[in-house]
Amino acid sequence: MFWVLWITFVLLGLEALQIPFLQAEIAGFFLVLPQIFVALVILLAGALIANFVSRATLLAAVNADSPSPQLISAMVRFVIIALAVTMALERIGLGRGVVLIAFSIFFGSIMFGLALAFGLGGRDLAKHVLERRFLEEKKEEDQGISHL
Repeated sequence: MFWVLWITFVLLGLEALQIPFLQAEIAGFFLVLPQIFVALVILLAGALIANFVSRATLLAAVNADSPSPQLISAMVRFVIIALAVTMALERIGLGRGVVLIAFSIFFGSIMFGLALAFGLGGRDLAKHVLERRFLEEKKEEDQGISHL
């Protein structure tokens, strides 16, 4: 509260000098101030949601006897906080293109890594499922029975 009051009095003092350039900059600052407040609210909500979801993920992973529940929980927290920071920076208007591209690359790389890990880890299971499905279809064709 001290700093808010101090900055307010400094800005009012600069406004009293009636310098046109400073008046324009101060007016611009007051136009951006609501956006900064909304960005701070987004960050606070993101931190609260990340904490809640991280705890819920930790409980679910521990109950499911996952091999590394703390890592999963930390990753969930990191992704939610990264999303909140991206939303806050987008709201303020800082580097819209850079933030959007960086988040897209980050999210895409995480999804690609998960897809690759699932594909390599589930290779044998996928082979078994596909063989079973196609062998069943071939048996049905051989018997002359078909469905509509």
